Amino acid sequence: MSSLLTSIMSRAVPGVKVTFVEILKEPDGAYWIHVTPDHIRFWRRFKCAYPQWRQELSRYESVLDGVEVDYKVCPEFFKRGELIDWLLTVLGLPKGVRNLLQIHEGCVYND
Repeated sequence: MSSLLTSIMSRAVPGVKVTFVEILKEPDGAYWIHVTPDHIRFWRRFKCAYPQWRQELSRYESVLDGVEVDYKVCPEFFKRGELIDWLLTVLGLPKGVRNLLQIHEGCVYND
């Protein structure tokens, strides 16, 4: 369990209960963040709280091509490290937090 990621996500959207957060990988290789107990509610509120989420997607070539991001509950990336980079950029967290989370989540940029 990623207690650091859970802590970050619970602070990101006040008023939405977050008990567990994990990064999952789809069979097609896409990584995404699952939030428990109410994944859909969390991401809807996240998108309202951070309208720059969509703009930040353009910085990453690994965002799934051909996927309409509005119908997806949360963005998906081909690299776990880029998913974390995107999230922390949107949240405006400092590089130190980014480094801690990358280490904690075992991310490398060629994963």
